[in-house]
Amino acid sequence: MSESFVFSTPFFGFPEDFSSVAAAAREEYAKKGAFFLEKDYLLEVHRRYGAFPRTLEEVLAAADALKKDRPMAEYALFLVRAMKDRTLFKKYIRCAVFPEDIHPMFAFLCLVPYIGITYEDLERRGLPQDIIDQTVNQYEDCLFVYEKRFDRLGLNMRYFSHLQEYVDCEILNVDRLRYGFSPLAYPLRLLRHRRDGSYVLLVCEGEMTAEGLVAKTAPEGHPVAFSAFFEETEHCYRGTPALPNGTCSREIVTYNKEDYELVLQQGDLCLATHIHPYGELSREACMASYRRVLNLVKKHYPELHFKAFSCHSWMMSPELSEVMKPGSKVLDFQSFYLRHPVPTRGEGVLNFVFYLKGIDDYTKLPEDTSLQRALKQRYLAGGRLNEYGGIMPFDRVTSSDIL
Repeated sequence: MSESFVFSTPFFGFPEDFSSVAAAAREEYAKKGAFFLEKDYLLEVHRRYGAFPRTLEEVLAAADALKKDRPMAEYALFLVRAMKDRTLFKKYIRCAVFPEDIHPMFAFLCLVPYIGITYEDLERRGLPQDIIDQTVNQYEDCLFVYEKRFDRLGLNMRYFSHLQEYVDCEILNVDRLRYGFSPLAYPLRLLRHRRDGSYVLLVCEGEMTAEGLVAKTAPEGHPVAFSAFFEETEHCYRGTPALPNGTCSREIVTYNKEDYELVLQQGDLCLATHIHPYGELSREACMASYRRVLNLVKKHYPELHFKAFSCHSWMMSPELSEVMKPGSKVLDFQSFYLRHPVPTRGEGVLNFVFYLKGIDDYTKLPEDTSLQRALKQRYLAGGRLNEYGGIMPFDRVTSSDIL
């Protein structure tokens, strides 16, 4: 870091709300330095929590390098202390600046003091040791996902923000999949037929294109055509249902309360499914993970009342049927979810399949796999692959005839 760097308040845009934290961090650093950069501390974190099974030497080297850069080491201590106020810090998290060009593992080192918090929360709840290890290892796993994108171990704002869920102990890694503890963010209502158990997913608000996609993120030339609608009366629900392909119907349909019950709505707690990039996405592996997490949260999180699985991903896209062969594991994965439109710019697939973001020159997209080649041709031809949301009721997992 250059000598012209000035460590001041507000820190890189942090508001005055953090001034007392900044003053305390300066005083602490002057007396003791940054405790989490000390070799003995890092070795103890690794011994107690198995924190760095693949990167211990790299972590120690990164900490040693950061210790020699006093302004940034002091700033790192400020971030560690600022993170203690979870609500305030998450509100202003985007104010944080990470010197990836000089200290690529800076953000990771700021998270090290919180690894033990995640581990001890899971241990206190009595989670099995393999689940504790899988979940805690997500901190280190993010270093390798970053490496795929930038050819070196590190962490940026994207992964730093993602790992805040682990700091808050609101996510579990369970074998093939990961699950966040998230209120349903979208304006949806899920209805279940009282007799045959079938489901209807209603999209309750928002401006839509003629294709039934969210208008505000639709490509140019796709104007607003209608608005999603929902109302509840004494005797019925009326609204615009999500169609099987995940788009919103413009037709308003009536569902009598004699026949349908409301089982999920915006704000209800869901198990938000994330698909990590490692391992085969087989039906058996996914169903085993779904069933295991249901047993785990019932036993170890009795105070939380989850209503369904949710998923927001490019892997929910019905357009994948145009680039993947019938019988694809991804197509099978999405088939268990009731899909719905979400705001999308069609960049998720660039991020997760090509490990890129915001690229304009699609001729530079890699072609290392058949999926990459097919998607590249789609984007070169002016198409895109939208993200969609999905809802999966628990009984689609617990039914004995799933497998």
